[in-house]
Amino acid sequence: MWGGLGADRGTDRRVRVRRRDRLGNGLPRPRLPAGRVRPANRRAPAVAHLRPDRQDDHVPGRVCAPPGRVAPRDRSVPPGRAGDRDGRGLTILEDADRQLTPADSALLSRLEPPPPSAYHRLNPLTKAVAAIAATLGTVAGAGFVLPALILGGLVLPGAVVAGMTARLLRWSVIVTLPIAISVAIVSILGRAGATVLFMIGPFDATLEGVAFAAEVALRLFVVAMALALFGLTTEPRALVADLERRGVSPRLTFAAAATLDAVPAMAERARTIQGAQRARGLDTEGSVGARLRGVLPLVGPAILGALHDVEARSLALEARAFDRPGPRHLLWAPPDSERQRAARWLLLAALVALVVGTLTGVLPRLP
Repeated sequence: MWGGLGADRGTDRRVRVRRRDRLGNGLPRPRLPAGRVRPANRRAPAVAHLRPDRQDDHVPGRVCAPPGRVAPRDRSVPPGRAGDRDGRGLTILEDADRQLTPADSALLSRLEPPPPSAYHRLNPLTKAVAAIAATLGTVAGAGFVLPALILGGLVLPGAVVAGMTARLLRWSVIVTLPIAISVAIVSILGRAGATVLFMIGPFDATLEGVAFAAEVALRLFVVAMALALFGLTTEPRALVADLERRGVSPRLTFAAAATLDAVPAMAERARTIQGAQRARGLDTEGSVGARLRGVLPLVGPAILGALHDVEARSLALEARAFDRPGPRHLLWAPPDSERQRAARWLLLAALVALVVGTLTGVLPRLP
């Protein structure tokens, strides 16, 4: 009886839904007749199953994707605007004045550090090459004449133009004096020589020891003055911008800027800590013993503050995509000129000739 005609019909004369249809509470759909492209009722053809988002893994049977619709993730990407790609190096926005608003142009004009003198306006790389040439030339040469020539011909003119001769002399003497005193004691009393000036117990103070100590002190003074001139006349941000423009790694530029900014930052932090200690009753301006007792409370917070600043700076750089690969655009860079490029190459050539001539013995030893 149940297998005869009309066995799959209900009392309402509709098709009975069975468990094998796997349609749940939905109504069954007629199967696609064999040999026909489309079903007789003009429904959608049989295509791949479509499972919408936020649905479990169960896909109801005979549920097909509607025709003419494409998922958003499968659509083709619209074409972008035409333009040239930048290379691996850094570029500067030459037409920034035409592309930016007046407020942005005013901001960019404030990025350039105000140069107080003509020496400050030099390119940071030019000042760095001058400092390196003065330092290595002083170390490579021997005697008193060559360091004196470098001091009078390269370092002192820059200090005079920068307007900080007295400041540089004071700082260089402060840095050089402790090392010069120790070198003088060891050299005068421990260096053998033919001319004995005086005797202190078993030690003989020789003229050769005095000459060697004076030569070392002069070299240290020239090196300290050359490096101090570069550090006091160069803004760290200008050096970073110039090095990045020339394709130097951002990590190296950050290390160079941190080195230049380390001593002023430590001095400022030490002054702040001393002010806080004096406000709390600590004697930091009394006798020598009181000052020595205040060194340890000063060194501890200074070192901890420096470590905290390093961590905060690294987090800030990471949040600003410091290690982002790809080209970078510089909004501002220090100016450069052909004369400065020629001067840099001339200084480097003179330094190489001096070092090679000293090592090979071609240049005579100056007194």
